Amino acid sequence: EGTLTGGYQLRDTESVRFRYYMSKRIDLSIVDSGAPFDYLSVSKSLNFGGLANGRQLTFDLVMKFNAGYRVRLSSQNNGVLKQVGKSSQVPYTFAMDGKNIDLSKSSGSPVTVDQGTGVSPPGGQRIGGRVTIGAVGSAQAGTYQDSITITVTTTE
Repeated sequence: EGTLTGGYQLRDTESVRFRYYMSKRIDLSIVDSGAPFDYLSVSKSLNFGGLANGRQLTFDLVMKFNAGYRVRLSSQNNGVLKQVGKSSQVPYTFAMDGKNIDLSKSSGSPVTVDQGTGVSPPGGQRIGGRVTIGAVGSAQAGTYQDSITITVTTTE
C-alpha cells in the first residue's frame, strides 16, 4: 500500500513458483565435413565414382541433445560393398572420430560408436566419419553399394 510520492507500507507478500518440463530431445544431422547442423539433412549418399584402393570420402554427424544419448550403426551388408544383383564384393573401412568401426556383424547387432550425457553445445556435437575403399582387386564391373543405418536413442 503506498502513495504516488513514494511512501508505502508493506501489507503482505506471496511467493510465485514457476515450473516447466523440458522433454528429452536428440536431433541428428548428417552433413558434409565441417558443415553446420541442418534439421533437414538426415541422410547422406557417398558416391565414390570409379572405385580405387584407398579412396576416401568424409562426412559429419552433428547431434543436438539435452539428455544422455547413444549412437549405433548397422550395415546392411555387414561392412562390405556388394555388387547390385550379383555376389561380387569390395571391402571398405568405416571410421568415426578416427577409430575404425567393425561392422562385420552389425546387420543383426548394431554397433555402439558413441554415447554421452549432458547438453550439447549450441551448434551441436560433431562426430567425424570417414569411409575408405579397401582392396578392389579384380572386382567385376558394375555398381556396388551398402546402406548404413544410424540410430540415436536416449539413455535416460
